[in-house]
Amino acid sequence: MPPRDRTITARRLRREATQVEWRLWNALRQNKLPWKFRRQHPIGRRVADFACPARKLAIELDGGQHADSRSDDLRTEELARHG
Repeated sequence: MPPRDRTITARRLRREATQVEWRLWNALRQNKLPWKFRRQHPIGRRVADFACPARKLAIELDGGQHADSRSDDLRTEELARHG
């Protein structure tokens, strides 16, 4: 997926965040952590639900859209290739 398409996808996912994603995002912002987190952050061909680039941390919240465990494995492998 070209970079521009990933950006458009990430913006759409931010607008259409699930209730659980909103809760985690609010908790991350309110806790005044020393690291900056990003929502729907493009990493390679994927878009991580949350990412902290400074700590090389990606957080994925699994719900009904992640019902296929094989796709979860592929996503994990690809994110791992990007550190």
